Amino acid sequence: MNRTSITLLFILTPFLLYAQSTHPVEPVISNDYLKLIASPGRQHDSSYSMRKSPLVIDSYFYPSMPVKKIRVVDGKLKITRNDAYRLALGGSLNAALEYKTINRLPALQEQYVQGRSVNGELVYRGPETNELLSYGPSLQPGAPAYHHPVFRTARLFSQAFNLQADLLKNNLLAWNFDLKLGQSKEQTFIRENENSSKSMAFTLGAMIKGMKISGSYNYLHTRFTNSNRNGFLNRVYQNALLTPVSFGDPYTSYSSLADNPNFLLRNSGNNYFQTQQNTGLIISKWHQKYEYKLTQSYENIQENSLEGYKPGTAYFPAGITFQRNKHDANYFLHANGLYRISHSSRLNSEIKGNYTLRDLRSAINTYHYQRTAQQATLSFATRYNTYDIETGIDAGNRIYLSNTLINHQYFSPSANIYAQLKGHLKLRANASYNQYYSELPVSQSLSYANLFQYSSAQAMQYFPLKEVNGYDKMRPVTNREWTGVLSLTFKHLFISGEVFLRDVQDEMFPVYENNAIVLKNIADHRKTGIDLSLQLFETGIFNRRFSTTNRLSFYAYNDKVTQVADGYNFSPIAGFSNVRKALVKGEVLGAIVGNTYERDANQQLIIGPDGFPLVNDRLSVIGNPIPDLVIKMSHDLHWKQLTFGIDWEWKKGGDVWNGTQAALDYYGRSDANRHVKGYVFPGVTTDGHVNTMPVDFYNPALPVEQNRWVRYGESGVAEAYIQKGDHLRINNLQLSWHLHFKHIKSPQKITLSTYISNLLLWTAYKGVDPNQVLYDQTNAGGLDFFNLPATKTYGFNVSLQF
Repeated sequence: MNRTSITLLFILTPFLLYAQSTHPVEPVISNDYLKLIASPGRQHDSSYSMRKSPLVIDSYFYPSMPVKKIRVVDGKLKITRNDAYRLALGGSLNAALEYKTINRLPALQEQYVQGRSVNGELVYRGPETNELLSYGPSLQPGAPAYHHPVFRTARLFSQAFNLQADLLKNNLLAWNFDLKLGQSKEQTFIRENENSSKSMAFTLGAMIKGMKISGSYNYLHTRFTNSNRNGFLNRVYQNALLTPVSFGDPYTSYSSLADNPNFLLRNSGNNYFQTQQNTGLIISKWHQKYEYKLTQSYENIQENSLEGYKPGTAYFPAGITFQRNKHDANYFLHANGLYRISHSSRLNSEIKGNYTLRDLRSAINTYHYQRTAQQATLSFATRYNTYDIETGIDAGNRIYLSNTLINHQYFSPSANIYAQLKGHLKLRANASYNQYYSELPVSQSLSYANLFQYSSAQAMQYFPLKEVNGYDKMRPVTNREWTGVLSLTFKHLFISGEVFLRDVQDEMFPVYENNAIVLKNIADHRKTGIDLSLQLFETGIFNRRFSTTNRLSFYAYNDKVTQVADGYNFSPIAGFSNVRKALVKGEVLGAIVGNTYERDANQQLIIGPDGFPLVNDRLSVIGNPIPDLVIKMSHDLHWKQLTFGIDWEWKKGGDVWNGTQAALDYYGRSDANRHVKGYVFPGVTTDGHVNTMPVDFYNPALPVEQNRWVRYGESGVAEAYIQKGDHLRINNLQLSWHLHFKHIKSPQKITLSTYISNLLLWTAYKGVDPNQVLYDQTNAGGLDFFNLPATKTYGFNVSLQF
């Protein structure tokens, strides 16, 4: 056999072997070739015959693999690959600069000074009198008017770096490494406040014997000048708005019962630090018949917050300081596996199992919480697939065990059935039922319940020191969900609709009782809703020189309280003792309750002998904070490397209690028309006759306590300050330019973008923003008592990919 024939045979051998990898044959091979590939043990064995045993490949091989060595061992063809390694590097560098300005503020009067009516005259009463009201005479011509100097233009600068490295072996991923670094520094819109953060994260993964192993570490450190957990910044804002227009001292206060905002901010002594570290390990394997994944992680969070007020602060004349140390240590283990069963080419099934272990520990000063919770799920899924349609069903059961519950839960079924029509028009429908059990996280602070014992007039006395006593011996929260989904896909169009119903039993809420915060299962509620979405992708316009992507969503829901435990109806879940969101049987979850005007059987106002409406101080439902509907729209316009995007949101309905307006009216700082005279309130007198008595809103001849606003107290009549939170908002406006580099390796892409967030707000609401929440408490939407104003953000971002 000549050299040319041997060379040609070596070239063709991989293709011939690949063809034999599934059906062994008896090849015709020359003696010269056998000498080249025979193992040392077979070269002199005359009894060995190739025709007695077919050749099969003993390892995976495909033609494009480079071959280092070929041998025959025990009738099997051993191919040693000439492994090729390649290192692929990539990453990105991002820098962003943002400026923030406050949006609208409440309208204030700048005419009337600190004081009140005395003996029929409007009299100025200075700081030495501790006067809180601004019902005095007009500001002297030429005198400077006080403006709340607590806001400024905020500035944020952030950087992020990401490096990815992949080591490929024969074009298959063998090792991967990912490193992320980031930092930010912010000068906030409230003076004397700065925030900063530093982060690092890296991931290292490898493919070892068919398994993927990945380890990770994440680090995040944040720092705030003030945490605002105790409403410190809201107190600053409240005093800035209430300070009389005649006051001009930058450091002292106009009353011993109020604070100068600059005094509060300057050298407050407060600080907040949080360090969060997380390590994780993931092991996974995929096979044609089975796959499994094991995830472990350990999370360590340290929070250190120094909170307090300096000596001389209103209601804390000696000052108050609280060092709050919080430590969370959490271990997570999640294992899931899947086994595939192929009944035929069209019918396939899967057996799936999941197990989760959570060991959670949280300590806040002298409070210590611990929970060990386990959840196991076993389910069976089967699918029937044809050319035109696919159907399937998935059913299983979940077990939940926890040491903080009074009993374990062994039965929690779930089921899902679906059918999908394939082809150009894709139609999918599915219906599901899911039951599961839940608990409040032990790391979630419930100290906001301290506020339940204060009225809005006592807000500046609020200083949360107590946490919930414990999470033990609770009944699990039972959740039962029914969901139906219908979706359609046709070319660039996608439409989806979902209806859902969730029954929740034994919901947990913090309750302030016997001078302590305790957790109790006290309510059931039912949530129903609908979620619709429409998306139109990459549609060409103007002869396809432009393309657009459009998204539209519609969301509406209702959450009604179906049962409240005896003695807990009207229990607060957010807010104050006099005006709050509460649990009220038959009403929405978190209905707003407060005092109202007195009314007769025909719901007419009952007018008192002095001509002003009477008040019913018994708490009644006065508002529903849940919006009727929320519509969101997003539009992107593409032209060459430019992309212009805009996001809209329309929220209809949803009541808000404007307690800020009530307090400004009471103290005389609002722009309410105090010159109204001879006004007749519509209603009936106490004896049932139509009211005809005219009144003046503010008559200097009468004591100030009898005017239209002061007579009802600082929070006024809560019913009168319920306002609609309807609004139309431009959430985001963005312009981006993408530059790709095709002929150089680095950089590969540069993106420049500029954006404006929270650009415009159209609303009839008279407060700052109906979406702002009370004291940064996420469950307090619908309550506005000196909520911090929203901000408008102007940003510029540079992203470099390499």
